[in-house]
Amino acid sequence: MHFGQVTLRGDGLLHLRSLFGAVYLILMSRLTSRYRFMQLISWEMTTGAVSMLPYVLWKADAAYLAGISSNGWISLTYTAILATMVGFTLHIWSLARLGPFKASFYGYTLPITAVAAGYFLLHEMLTVYQMLGGIGVLFAMYLVQRDMQKVRKSKTAKALAT
Repeated sequence: MHFGQVTLRGDGLLHLRSLFGAVYLILMSRLTSRYRFMQLISWEMTTGAVSMLPYVLWKADAAYLAGISSNGWISLTYTAILATMVGFTLHIWSLARLGPFKASFYGYTLPITAVAAGYFLLHEMLTVYQMLGGIGVLFAMYLVQRDMQKVRKSKTAKALAT
């Protein structure tokens, strides 16, 4: 293990990402009742593309783009159009149907299922740190769900008492 300026910066960015992710889930769950799925997806995709455009224009010159193979362009097109559209559609649909807490619960299981798929399908090695991280994620999800159940029971008890 190493603790230093670089890892602290990464930890800070990870926490910022979690904060922005939580705000995003709450705001998007409110928007799903007011706007159509395709409209929300269009806004999300456009915002993402516009925010990345300055970086792409700054880093990628014509020689770099010309050096990308046809398989690279096919992969990029598949990821940008099919995989992203399906992923965002399912994500927004689940936000509208399940709410932000349940939808985020399923989102947190993605790394665990990805590791399991890598282990069983690709025969990748599983380290002790990965196992501990997976256990930590599962335990955190359990705590959140347990607390949510307590809040629901408390609200139900108060509603019945009045």
